[in-house]
Amino acid sequence: MFYKIGHRGAAGHTPENTLSSFQKALSLNVDMIELDVHLCRSGEVVVIHEDTIKINKRKGLIKRTDYAKLIRLDIPTLEDVLHLVRGRTRVNIELKGSDTAYPVSRIVKKYLRNGDFKKEDFLISSFNLKELKKSHRYLPQIKKGVLIGPLGPLSFWINKLPLIFKYYLKKTKKINAFSLHIHKSLINPKIVLMAQTENLKVFTYTVNEIREIKRLKEIGVNGIFSDYPDRL
Repeated sequence: MFYKIGHRGAAGHTPENTLSSFQKALSLNVDMIELDVHLCRSGEVVVIHEDTIKINKRKGLIKRTDYAKLIRLDIPTLEDVLHLVRGRTRVNIELKGSDTAYPVSRIVKKYLRNGDFKKEDFLISSFNLKELKKSHRYLPQIKKGVLIGPLGPLSFWINKLPLIFKYYLKKTKKINAFSLHIHKSLINPKIVLMAQTENLKVFTYTVNEIREIKRLKEIGVNGIFSDYPDRL
């Protein structure tokens, strides 16, 4: 199966990580939506990519801001999004903030219990391997994805790709990972084969250009994150 994944909903069509963006992605019949989560001061798991927000021209940390202020900025909670989706597509929850694994696990368990979703509908991912390990402890039955992106000059990464990927492949075994989410600049046939040989799906982000989408499909990736999922 090839996964058409709506990046932060359908961020090329409507403001990212908003209910309207996720509704747009649903209307485009995506196979999965991706969203980012942080924990705010009042305890809600909120859907936003950045860890800071501007309120009245002042910048503040999400973790130090109550949801009563965030709701005015069209920032939904994770529960708002899950209530909207109700099992109509898969949901990839990316753990952005620290200490998000436990509150996310409680919410996922709630929606599994009430029957809106099946365990196969969820995928939890992160760059933060510590949070992923905690998530695996709380939700061993839910699929996990490890994010990989260039942390510095691409020339440095390209020269060390095989070694770096061996490191990540070793880490995936500790959480029984389902997928690797790899930045498009790092994708090549050898990397895809290395991952798929270990029974890992290869998803790549964030790809909006038709030519690049075609190239990545030809290489054999299992799914693509796009702001324009209708192009997939």
